[in-house]
Amino acid sequence: MEADQGRSLRDFLEESAVFPFPNSNSTQSCDPTEPSLFEAGRLDRRWKAARAIRDSKLVDALCSTLDEILDDKRLSASEEIELLARFAPKLDHNGEIPFWKDNLSERKACRLLDKAFFDAATQCLRCLNKTLATNDEPVADGYASKVDYDFIVDLKRVALADAKSDQVLSEVGSCLPAGGFHLNWHNRSLMEKVILNAALYMASWKTEWLFLTSYNHWIFLRLHRGGLHSPDQQPYVTYSSMLSIEGETRAFRAFLGALLAAANEVDVPSSKTPKDVELDVIPEDARPKSESFPEELAALRITMAPPETPEPNWFSLQEVNPTFTTRLTDNTGEPIYLRLTRPLGHGTTGLVYECQLEAKSAQDIPIPRAFAVKFVEVLKTEDESRRDRLRHEFGIYQILERACRQPGQLSKRIAPQCFGMFEGGNLSVLILELQGSALRKWEDLNQTEKEKVLEVAQELHGLGIVHEDLEPRNVVRTIAGGFSILDFTESRMHNCKEKKPVMTHGFNL
Repeated sequence: MEADQGRSLRDFLEESAVFPFPNSNSTQSCDPTEPSLFEAGRLDRRWKAARAIRDSKLVDALCSTLDEILDDKRLSASEEIELLARFAPKLDHNGEIPFWKDNLSERKACRLLDKAFFDAATQCLRCLNKTLATNDEPVADGYASKVDYDFIVDLKRVALADAKSDQVLSEVGSCLPAGGFHLNWHNRSLMEKVILNAALYMASWKTEWLFLTSYNHWIFLRLHRGGLHSPDQQPYVTYSSMLSIEGETRAFRAFLGALLAAANEVDVPSSKTPKDVELDVIPEDARPKSESFPEELAALRITMAPPETPEPNWFSLQEVNPTFTTRLTDNTGEPIYLRLTRPLGHGTTGLVYECQLEAKSAQDIPIPRAFAVKFVEVLKTEDESRRDRLRHEFGIYQILERACRQPGQLSKRIAPQCFGMFEGGNLSVLILELQGSALRKWEDLNQTEKEKVLEVAQELHGLGIVHEDLEPRNVVRTIAGGFSILDFTESRMHNCKEKKPVMTHGFNL
């Protein structure tokens, strides 16, 4: 039987939920992820916020909601001991002094969050007979943008978190308008980029709460859903003022309050709506100018917006190699219009979508054929390598297409037909024939089918190409009953002229 009941959990958190506060001496340059305009076109209108407004009482409302949910929950002696070990000063004095000394970067913020905030929240929920799980860099279905964390309470996703360096979050916090602002999805300042990304994450995950945090500082955001038809019910975001954890318990209590409110479906009072505030104007000269090319030079226009979207945003792209591209329509001289319809997969390079040709006039009848689009958006510096991988893959497809056109090089097509690569702004797309479904495991193949796969791999080897990642997910069973190879981002050329047997991962005849 448990020992005598001690303090209430509510009183404990109000008095003791304090964490070590490292020095914020980061000299990192501010290089935030660009919001994805391409993915924004796919958002459900009922979740896509048009405005963001400050709610100065949001943190207090979350703390009050937490108090109501906790009611008079009492801690046993053992529970209080377990919780005390997860807050300062015990956490600070557990042989970890160098670890807490400096807060230098986004990566350091994530380590501190894992070790302190999230571990303490897990223990608090355990006292309430609830479970908390966090996932690193989850991706919503059909999207490429990665948020840093999602939070699952009793198997229900309740909130997201986006970690920043303290320098970036401090700049964002100092620039947040006192009233609010329109969410401009085109020209953006640093503050707008961070808030827009938060709005994109919440809408793609259809989640009400998101926390912007550098560990030292927190900004709480809430997405208020809208209606389909009434302008008065357009979705909007409310944001709190920036809150420090130094000697403060409110940040942790507000964090825990948001998790429990969402898990228990408890409404958190809101003190502001768009009707209550006059929106601030973000100065135009504070926004970077985007590079573009004349619209008449576009060879491809592409969108992720669903067919019912009014005035969808079409992205104009140019051909990377005009001499290679096989035109998708006979309407020469006019751009091709492609609409992405459903996600097919996600790899280390980019997303793959099924797409369809769009008719832009009564005379322009699309070819009834399935296509796949593999695309990369360069939203941060690290994405440059992903675009380079896609360009490398296009180079391999050019070799394969030339081989298909030269007699005696290939006995049959061994990869999807490529219709070219197109680029514009920060978007790059590779258009391929959609042939069939990828294999799940080699064991699903009979002996004859395994021999066919090996034959295709040997044909590829005979062209001087080593795939380097020939797994079941990169082999497609075609409608005609053959097999085709996908994803050449890891491929390399070799000098061997013989068609040597190719060993694939886990593949045995």
